[in-house]
Amino acid sequence: MKCFGGNCTVNGGWSNWMSWANCSNSCGKGWKIRSRMCDNPLPFYGGTNCTGESYDVTSCNLTPCPVDGAWSDWLHWSSCSNLSGGGWRIRKRLCDNPSASHGGKVCSGSDSAVEQCVNSLGIDGNWTSWSSWTPCSVTCGTGIETRTRNCSNPTPENGGQACSGQGIDTRQCNNTACTVDGHWSEWNPWSTCSSNAGSGFKIRARTCNNPAPQNGGQECAGMSFSSESCSSTASTTVVNGRWSSWTSWGSCSVSCWNGIQTRSRSCSNPAPANGGHSCSGDNVESKTCTAGICAVNGDWTNWSDWTPCDVTCGTGLQTRRRNCSNPEPAFGGKICPGYKTEARNCQPRYCQIDGGWSSWAWSSCSTSCGTGWKTRGRTCTDPLPLHGGSTCVGDSHNVESCFLKNCPVNGEWTSWNVVTGCSVTCGNGVKKRTRSCSDPQPAYGGKPCPGNDTDYIHCHPMFCSVDGEWSNWKAWSTCSSTCGDSYKMRIRACDNPAPAYGGLECSGSSYELQTCPFIHCPVNGDWSSWGAWGTCSVTCGNGAETRVRKCSNPEPMYGGRPCQGHPTESRSCHPKYCSVDGGWSIWHSWSRCSASCGGGVRIRVRSCTNPQPAHGGRSCPGNETETHSCHDAPCPVDGGWTDWTAWHSCSHTCGHGTSIRARTCSNPVPQYGGHHCYGHSYDSKSCNNGPCPEWSAWGSWSMCSVSCSVGTERADEIVPSQQRQTEIVPVPEIAGNLGHVMLGAALLTVDGLLG
Repeated sequence: MKCFGGNCTVNGGWSNWMSWANCSNSCGKGWKIRSRMCDNPLPFYGGTNCTGESYDVTSCNLTPCPVDGAWSDWLHWSSCSNLSGGGWRIRKRLCDNPSASHGGKVCSGSDSAVEQCVNSLGIDGNWTSWSSWTPCSVTCGTGIETRTRNCSNPTPENGGQACSGQGIDTRQCNNTACTVDGHWSEWNPWSTCSSNAGSGFKIRARTCNNPAPQNGGQECAGMSFSSESCSSTASTTVVNGRWSSWTSWGSCSVSCWNGIQTRSRSCSNPAPANGGHSCSGDNVESKTCTAGICAVNGDWTNWSDWTPCDVTCGTGLQTRRRNCSNPEPAFGGKICPGYKTEARNCQPRYCQIDGGWSSWAWSSCSTSCGTGWKTRGRTCTDPLPLHGGSTCVGDSHNVESCFLKNCPVNGEWTSWNVVTGCSVTCGNGVKKRTRSCSDPQPAYGGKPCPGNDTDYIHCHPMFCSVDGEWSNWKAWSTCSSTCGDSYKMRIRACDNPAPAYGGLECSGSSYELQTCPFIHCPVNGDWSSWGAWGTCSVTCGNGAETRVRKCSNPEPMYGGRPCQGHPTESRSCHPKYCSVDGGWSIWHSWSRCSASCGGGVRIRVRSCTNPQPAHGGRSCPGNETETHSCHDAPCPVDGGWTDWTAWHSCSHTCGHGTSIRARTCSNPVPQYGGHHCYGHSYDSKSCNNGPCPEWSAWGSWSMCSVSCSVGTERADEIVPSQQRQTEIVPVPEIAGNLGHVMLGAALLTVDGLLG
């Protein structure tokens, strides 16, 4: 300690803490403050101030805040009060979302709801009328058309039976046969060449049966026969390509609805060679095929956009929807799995909360006499700033001096005694504590102790259970229906008071029913179930079968409507295909004659396609080909030479002789206008060229030795008999009709001595 001129420095010292101020919140979590003064002692003569804070803040949490009750969702409806229709049903809800607690308000409104119910046994579904038939799936031949109906007249409800039968009906349509244009079969192989030597011709045929024209279809274009020249001499032949037969039709490209079947062929019958043309046309052919009706499973559309959040800040809700129409389920397809509506929480942003000050609370003066201090504090908790909200503006604490006077000795309380137990076991009670004004007792005009010597504190060990009591009955309702069994109802609520804190529910029923006078209701007629299908009207092919129903389930009574629709229904039936015996088409035109002379053949053909045999029917009797002879007149035969004969002996033994050889135009003889042989029938050469005695002149020719064919004439020389000789000269022969001269065998005979 330092002292100057008799005055020593006095360092400041803290007083005791003042009592805690009131909590900033009356329930739940709050804040409270206490303060102290640097006056025990005050700093003097340069002494130091107190170190540390002059105030202290702590949390306070008194009794929980009251919680107002809120309703739960409605529970399920009860069973209908009248099992035969026209009654009431009820549903409940609970005030437990949350339950009212700590003095909070109970839920407002009724915990029960009542409504009429109709036909609680369930409403059986009934079909709408059939829709119109769809257009036929094909324009000719056998197709399919459909019609539909819906089980919505009415829709089954409350466990009622679904409609019996099918929602789709099909039948065959367009039974008129399609026109079929004729197409040629493959060409038959070429015949052998008509000539074994030189030029000839060969022929091939085809038939218009691939398919045959039917039902007004066009005949095949072109000729049914083809011919071309041929030669037996070896040569390099140009071969044009020809198609092979079509393969069988492939399977349909789809398992239902309309698809494609294909078949193919190759240019290999024969393949083109030596510069021949390739096949013309396509090597693949396709046709449509129908494999029945496809079941269409339903599929969802895309989700719609999310709806805007239903709040601008805080936590809200968004929804989006989709429909089972992409496509809708049809023809027995499955409905879409899942839900058509979806929801999610949304929080555009946290709601901004600006901070607010709690109320000020002044402390008492730090002394009861002399100069003292008092403080007050507040907290930025009413409410707390959140999510970007601004904080409180200003000071959270204030300190002011309080006026001092001469200090009498005021009475002071002793410490509080221990708090007693609560005065009740449930509900609102009190606890108390006591003290005495003896620490010190008031003296010297001092004040007695302020306040009470007894302090009461509210206590609430637990809420007392409250048993429910019924309100008065409400007025009777109107009758549940205008006809048939009918009831009226009145209700009361268990809210006078409502049961709380584990109290008992009201005993007895919350509603009363009373029968109304009976009036017959109109009974609309309804159909019985369909009877079994009758037998088919035919034993094969396309027929019809029918079934019937009666308007007896129930019959219309008391002015009710008769049944809608027809008592009979028909559908197509097909027990089996009828066997079809084959029938011949008309004969095609005769082909050209295979030869121009000498006996040829004409051919005509027919096909077993009018109709084709089917489903076990018999084939056509007889032949599909018929031949007829033609051009029976003999063909012209051109003459041909025989081989040359050997050279004959020389015509002279001396001088200038001649040797000859001959051939005849008889290999073959020209006939029927054929050409005679060209060239000479004889050939000669010189021989015996030595000189000879000279002969006298020839005598006259004798008569010919024959009147036709080849004979001889004689000419005699007048010479001595020893030297006489005879020359036989052939006579020209007429051959054929052309008048050509052909020499026969030239013969020389010499009688006498050959010199």
